Amino acid sequence: MSNPLDELMKHVQKLQEKMGKTSEELEQKRFVGEAGAGLVKITMNGQRRALAVEVDASILSEDKQVLEDLLLTAINNALTKAEDGSNFSIADIAGQLNLKDILSNLKK
Repeated sequence: MSNPLDELMKHVQKLQEKMGKTSEELEQKRFVGEAGAGLVKITMNGQRRALAVEVDASILSEDKQVLEDLLLTAINNALTKAEDGSNFSIADIAGQLNLKDILSNLKK
């Protein structure tokens, strides 16, 4: 019969491996936030790092405040998409971790 603490340590090691793989996958994922019907686009990865900014030349003649508002909207849109994408990945890992069984085994 295996030691419950050894089982817990194996489970933690598997979880760490999955988290590392998920982190790498999130770095590769791309999320694009848009504003002004696509006139402003912000691209982020799943780790919420901004990777690119695209501004259509047609809005460069607009008021500075309009451009700033569009940029903020596109950034927030990209952040929301990146957060949703990363939360799903982390929730998937957490779902695979059955702490209730592990903790009940430790009590034995």
